[in-house]
Amino acid sequence: MFEAAARGAAPDRADLDALNRALAEALAHRRLAPDAGWQWRWEPEDALELPLWQVLASAAEVLTGDDLSRLKQCPAPDGCGWLFYDVSKNRSRRWCSMRTCGNPAKVRRFQQRHRA
Repeated sequence: MFEAAARGAAPDRADLDALNRALAEALAHRRLAPDAGWQWRWEPEDALELPLWQVLASAAEVLTGDDLSRLKQCPAPDGCGWLFYDVSKNRSRRWCSMRTCGNPAKVRRFQQRHRA
């Protein structure tokens, strides 16, 4: 789902259906509660599935957010493919991590240019 979103492509229908089923189950446990203002609460609060419900809700928020164009996939030549959210001011972040993928890729390109 997120990989397709990062590419601007349509998601696989089976993946979308699976996410919607899991999300429907998760959101069935979300309640609005008047606690220091209005807050979302999960019931039961001690459910083993609670972390999964929270991740599913967060995933849906990202997918329906205002700026999905900031979701990117690392283009490292070694096939990293990690997804990341570009929070740079000018949306120019290219690598999941400069240390892990960006710098080695730049060094490789530099060496290739200077060998020729």
